[in-house]
Amino acid sequence: MSVNRINQIKKHNAETYHNISYDLYQKLTEKCCICGFDSIVELHHIDEKHENNSTNNLVGLCPNHHAMIHHRDFSEEIKKLILK
Repeated sequence: MSVNRINQIKKHNAETYHNISYDLYQKLTEKCCICGFDSIVELHHIDEKHENNSTNNLVGLCPNHHAMIHHRDFSEEIKKLILK
């Protein structure tokens, strides 16, 4: 899949599923807010309510930290790191 096609998909997802501009999506997913990893970054809803797309409820997380925040053994520790 080409980089152009991937960007088209990201733009569509940002506008359709998160109801935010692609520019904001790019800014939020520039790097993981915990470790700084920047190759793959996913958008996470802090309050876990997918309908709440306010900018103070969205953060970029690498796949590892995103998985950890949804795992009961690590979620509180990761939430504390996000809210620092």
